[in-house]
Amino acid sequence: LIHFYKRNYQLVMGDTETGETAGAAANIPEIELIIKASTIDGRRKGACLFCQEYFMDLYLLAELKTIALKITTVDMLKPPPDFRSNFDSTPPPILIDAGVAILENEKIERHIMKAIPGGHNLFVQDKEVAGII
Repeated sequence: LIHFYKRNYQLVMGDTETGETAGAAANIPEIELIIKASTIDGRRKGACLFCQEYFMDLYLLAELKTIALKITTVDMLKPPPDFRSNFDSTPPPILIDAGVAILENEKIERHIMKAIPGGHNLFVQDKEVAGII
């Protein structure tokens, strides 16, 4: 994976008493989500609807222990030089899975739905809610 941004958050969920995380980590895919940083300090998660949506979806999968999630924030007012060289002027969200960067929102959603374990359940509309709407 690419490690060149300002702030990284590593989300590893598991049972530390039984050591479940260490043994199962070999089979769990590591997903990195690059999101916009806050304009307040350039480090916290920023106000981007797509970034937040994919963060919530992937966080849920990380809680279910189907993926290992790494969140990286990028200050788009002062992006690091290697960010620009790798992604040109593409704004976050950017999903990196197995070293492959996915840059477009529709492709990110499709990738989560089809390629990430458990992702297909995230975009299924609830019948009861659909009836109310």
